[in-house]
Amino acid sequence: MAIADDIYGSKESLWAIDLEPGALFGVGSRKKTGERLKGYGATSVLLVCDLAMEKLGYAEELTEIIKASGIEVFQYAIEPKEPTSTECNNCVAFARKHTIDGIVGLGGGSAIDVAKMTGLVLANGGKTENYLGYGTDYSKTKTFRPVIALPTTSGTGAEVSTALAIEDDTKNIKAIGMHRATFAIVDPSYTVGLPKEVTANTGIDALSHALDSVCNTAGMRNWLADALSYEGMRVCHKWLPVAYEDSDNLEARSWMSYAAMVGGYILKLRRCSWAHAFANKVSDRYHLPHGVGCSLGLYGLVRYNVTENPEANRIIARSFGVDCPEGADMVEVGKKLVKATDDLQKRVGMKTMKEAGLDKGFIDDAIDKIKNDGKWKLVPNVPNFEVMAKSIYEAFEM
Repeated sequence: MAIADDIYGSKESLWAIDLEPGALFGVGSRKKTGERLKGYGATSVLLVCDLAMEKLGYAEELTEIIKASGIEVFQYAIEPKEPTSTECNNCVAFARKHTIDGIVGLGGGSAIDVAKMTGLVLANGGKTENYLGYGTDYSKTKTFRPVIALPTTSGTGAEVSTALAIEDDTKNIKAIGMHRATFAIVDPSYTVGLPKEVTANTGIDALSHALDSVCNTAGMRNWLADALSYEGMRVCHKWLPVAYEDSDNLEARSWMSYAAMVGGYILKLRRCSWAHAFANKVSDRYHLPHGVGCSLGLYGLVRYNVTENPEANRIIARSFGVDCPEGADMVEVGKKLVKATDDLQKRVGMKTMKEAGLDKGFIDDAIDKIKNDGKWKLVPNVPNFEVMAKSIYEAFEM
């Protein structure tokens, strides 16, 4: 009998499972950092953190944990804002001065992205700007090891994702690079007590990774990604409002740390659709936190999905507890999901496009730039730009 090569009738059906880097998860896991570094043979490490980690005493505690394993530590603190190529280049210069053989990133996505980019430049030479943008051939770049990532927020998934986002100061745009950590240590206790605004911004980022990625199912079929997307959305829908209202709720914080890590793995299995592209345009123009841009992108994406992603909406509906039986009217299900997502965002204090200060001129410009975004060279499920524009305008007027 003939061998069935393709059960989908499409060349797009081949998919890969790639869940590196490994991770250690749980309260108190940070105490294993020195032991893990020693296992990689590190003797002198760069600790990249943001200034808040110094004020909270987290950087000092982690330094002592690492030193207890006989490893020298050189600390480099960055401003707690979106990372820039200038900041990364300064960090690289600091690392070269001290001849380090390991890197630790402690903080939110910004600190971890700077740590990952520093490793990329140290391993390959040059400067940050050489490795930003979709035109870089990463199959030819070397990997710096070890880079250990310890997140202190629950959203970016930077601790396990390959991508990193840096503001390219030479072009004044947010650009993408690729270099993953060697290992992640996710200790939810770091996230206890986070302010409501940070909790909401980062939590919506985690939700966006799951929801935005599941919308690429047509062109990037991957059953494992579907399962992880469902799990990420389910956890965010249930636990983000709890973490938002009670900053000291360790159970809620643990679930959100888990959701953020799951979101990072999702990005490795299947890339995001256009909500993240919109978020990057928001960052370029208004320099708002990444999570705010993701939130604004989601307002449009769920409206787009009413007609354009019915199968993705089945996964989203199940994760949100929205009734979606076999044979359901998917347009009606999509409308319910718009309300459910809008309600969740409202519960955690996220602003609408107008409340965030966006103007109609920006919307027009952002749509044109998304159409020409370099990511469509990598993401085969190119959106219907006409429906996308209509959805964004609808979200703008909400």
